[in-house]
Amino acid sequence: MSCCGNTVPPYLLGFYGNDTNPYDLDYESILPYRFNNGSTQAYTVLEPDSDTFFSNYNASGGYGKYKLFFGNSTYINPKQGLGGIVDSYSDWGPIRLTYELKPQIAAPGGHILSTFPESIGSYGVISGTSMATPYIAGCFALVKSQFPDWSVDEILVALQTTAQPTVWAYNQSMLAATAQQGAGLVNVYEAITTATRVSPGQLAATDNNSTSFGLVNITVENKGDSTQTYTLGHRGAGYTFENVGYGERDQMANFGSAEFATPTFELEPGETTEIPIRLSYPPLGIDVSRLPLFSGYIDVVPETGVNLSIPYIGPGFSPYNMDYITYLNATPTYPGLPWLSFPNDSGTNYNDGFSSVDSSRQYSFSIHVQQFTNLSRVDIVPANTTLKAHFNAANFTFPSNYTYVPSTTQPSSTLFGEPSYGNLWIAQGLTQPESISLQGKGLKVKDDSGASITLGSGDYRWFFSILRLGGDATLLEDYDTWLGPIVRLLD
Repeated sequence: MSCCGNTVPPYLLGFYGNDTNPYDLDYESILPYRFNNGSTQAYTVLEPDSDTFFSNYNASGGYGKYKLFFGNSTYINPKQGLGGIVDSYSDWGPIRLTYELKPQIAAPGGHILSTFPESIGSYGVISGTSMATPYIAGCFALVKSQFPDWSVDEILVALQTTAQPTVWAYNQSMLAATAQQGAGLVNVYEAITTATRVSPGQLAATDNNSTSFGLVNITVENKGDSTQTYTLGHRGAGYTFENVGYGERDQMANFGSAEFATPTFELEPGETTEIPIRLSYPPLGIDVSRLPLFSGYIDVVPETGVNLSIPYIGPGFSPYNMDYITYLNATPTYPGLPWLSFPNDSGTNYNDGFSSVDSSRQYSFSIHVQQFTNLSRVDIVPANTTLKAHFNAANFTFPSNYTYVPSTTQPSSTLFGEPSYGNLWIAQGLTQPESISLQGKGLKVKDDSGASITLGSGDYRWFFSILRLGGDATLLEDYDTWLGPIVRLLD
């Protein structure tokens, strides 16, 4: 590329202005190859010198009237104010559903002096995964050289549990979320020399079953030559959201808690113990749809030797017990969620309670599922069903003079032990949170035998069932459910 028209300047000066973003305060060098294949030498000026430069430049009258002289060729690289803190562009985790940490560990990757082709200067200061990855690979190699029988997983655990958790750039009084830094900054020396081995390398704090949350186990082994006394501790890290807005600074100092079955214990040389720990998310009034995450570190502190820590992360709610269906109240201008409609000629007529419609009229419905599930279904049941749902249709009321009209089609299926006409729609297998919107004409269902049936005139209700994670597909109580309004089909 070229700059400044046809002129190739020998020097290019970039300068930083005042900014409240801590990531913009550190100097970022300009890569030489980006400007005229390295023939233009680039330099960066930081505050307060950049402010002085800009002020003097304007006072002199600007371009062509301002000259900058250097008394010698000496220059300095100022200290990085955010050295040792995770860069803003680093990817975040965790893996949805399993809450496995990604990244698992951090390494130097920002503003790294690295080799370059000789034609463009031989060296350059660059940033990114291409810098951090070889650093971690080298750490693995060093550990492997000392413990050749260790597997890749064993080496990773050693590196994670001896890493140093780092603070959050925007609030350095708190640790950055493990979703951002994993176990923290790698320390290969401690991974090799520590006399205590701790596992696993990371923990997921989530449902154990429908009534238990956050029970985890850690293993501590004394590989030293003398008896050690250990103390367990807990440090909370950033509380954040999986669903964040653009540019949102989303870490908060809202910490969970840890309950130790054995907070202090003693191990003789070669002895190993397993300790249960209960992790609990902070008791906050939160919007589950934003998928909040709490995180922190379990510290294992020996009487002598380096402290070790295990990072954890988990949902700030019980995935089993949350609302799987998004429920929104209807308003005069919005049908709420879920909604069912037999549109009239103007395209409206959302059904809130009871309506009589021609059986040939097109129907449509919408439901939003806000959690992973292995089974979602919509069934058609008699309007006088005794099935109890988590929620009924918004604003549902029976007309004061309502009398049930049985269907001309006999129910030939069952749903959770109660009469059903069959399934209108079903999705089996793991699906992620999604909005489901379907439409059709005539109520055609599949009964328990798989036969397709078109329902005749009569009174019906829609029954939506979303299976909770870890739930039993045969049990109604393991579903989040919604029972729709009454629809009377007319011949």
